[in-house]
Amino acid sequence: YRIPARPQCPDPNQRAGFNAVFGTTDMVVAGIRYATELKRAGYSPMVINMSLGGGALEPQERAALDDAIAAGVIVVAAAGNEGEAGMSFPGAYPPVISAGSVGWTGEWLRPTDGLPRYRMWWLKYPNPPLLPGSGEVDDATHAGDIYVSDFSSRALPGQQLDVLAPGSWVRGPFPGDPGYNHLPWHSRGIGDLRGGVGTNFFFVGGTSMATPHVASVAALMLQKNPTLTQAQVEHLLKSTALALPPTGSRAIFDFDRPATFAWGTMCGAVMCDAVGAGVIQADMAVAATPTP
Repeated sequence: YRIPARPQCPDPNQRAGFNAVFGTTDMVVAGIRYATELKRAGYSPMVINMSLGGGALEPQERAALDDAIAAGVIVVAAAGNEGEAGMSFPGAYPPVISAGSVGWTGEWLRPTDGLPRYRMWWLKYPNPPLLPGSGEVDDATHAGDIYVSDFSSRALPGQQLDVLAPGSWVRGPFPGDPGYNHLPWHSRGIGDLRGGVGTNFFFVGGTSMATPHVASVAALMLQKNPTLTQAQVEHLLKSTALALPPTGSRAIFDFDRPATFAWGTMCGAVMCDAVGAGVIQADMAVAATPTP
């Protein structure tokens, strides 16, 4: 069983230190079983985030997933990082809530654009509090501001992609080597933040980064209503998602160069789905969650 972790480091001279980690089906099953036992013992609510994947779903893993969902555990899994080659498992298993990856067209600052400003991912309300002098705030909740990551696995026939979440150039939880300084997307253009504490973290990308966003929103929904089932959580996430067109193209500035990200309904000679129900909207999903 291959469990890929796909960090993407924007600086070719800096490496995240790994391209993949490996495990066994038995290890994955043991983790699912453990969380299920905790749920049945009264530790509730319980959400499993599976930022992992493989080429097939083994019978014992399917049985563990079915048992977890039947016990009231919410299971979210990465769609995979194989692009048009299709989804990985367990993300492709229909009962699981699968997460693909999107990015924001304004992630990086063009060299010719020196305007000082904050650009924050996923703001939904005007004039949020910012540091003095931070300037403009961009709203990335419009479909035209969002692109589907090229690595995000498309759903091939027989597979099911549920939702999308930020997974492109997400600030990672580990710093670069001493002297590594890369201005994060949320503070670009702010001169007094350059070289400051906390600005030398790596950026990583993959559906492994998108999946925790979805799992976290599910946890917030369960905080409001701990009785929600897997099917109910999936329905609420999908019904409140921001729909993206099934076919699209976005021209962006990708870290250090212009780039175009495109997606469509054909992967080679077969039909595919790159967008699912669309991009999760946390506040809307929580607001739509009924109280018990």
